[in-house]
Amino acid sequence: MNFSRTRLYRETFNAALEFYSLRLWMIYSSEEAFAVKVPGRERPYFASVMGEGGEEYGLMLACGEEPRQELERLLTSDEEVPDAIEQVTFSGFTMTRLEEVPPERRKFYKHAQLSLRRESFVPMFLFKEPGRQPRELTPEEVESMLYVLRGTIKAHRERLLKPESILEEDKVLTLTVSGDPVNPDVSANFVAYAVPTKPTVLSLPQLPPGLERLPRLPGRWLVNFGIMPGEIAGDDRAAFCRRAERPSRIWVEAWR
Repeated sequence: MNFSRTRLYRETFNAALEFYSLRLWMIYSSEEAFAVKVPGRERPYFASVMGEGGEEYGLMLACGEEPRQELERLLTSDEEVPDAIEQVTFSGFTMTRLEEVPPERRKFYKHAQLSLRRESFVPMFLFKEPGRQPRELTPEEVESMLYVLRGTIKAHRERLLKPESILEEDKVLTLTVSGDPVNPDVSANFVAYAVPTKPTVLSLPQLPPGLERLPRLPGRWLVNFGIMPGEIAGDDRAAFCRRAERPSRIWVEAWR
């Protein structure tokens, strides 16, 4: 990169606005994902366009050690892996009003030296690691984000962006982005990646002997083993209520 930090952040901000203006969620579903290889990263990002459901417009990037598997966990989380968001490493942005962006996540706009109003519609960038609170992007991650955004925009305009369902196909559309991050070179081909295995579904233990002979009492009990987001002051670990191995026990834990 041969330009200033201010320009880097401003270019990335503008690229996110342009990406949003394309309304790609009207063309592609969230599971029609694609991979993006950028300079300086050994593994590709696995990208999913957000906004198909009429909210959370933006781009999701799985970027851990097994990005394809991680993205599938996120896409199927409602059905099979309810706490997937705490198991994967991902980055990306969503569009929101500046007044709704937490103060601790507004450094991006200061670095870009932007003049914004409270009602301004802006991209909010974040990086999330397993068991950690979301954080802002580092300068290196901002540069990678710029490559991803500009590469995706260029691929769309050159009719190279033709992703297929990542949940059904072995081969994934892969964009290779290089050169100038503001006006990069882009090539596209389909690459076979390992198909992730389905998560193991745990069955409930058998009922204790004699339980069927106990009297039935009036009333109704509601039992929930869902995830309860939480936060510890001064600690960036994510605290949440997680499923236990036995359905009679749940606990709040902070992942290290």
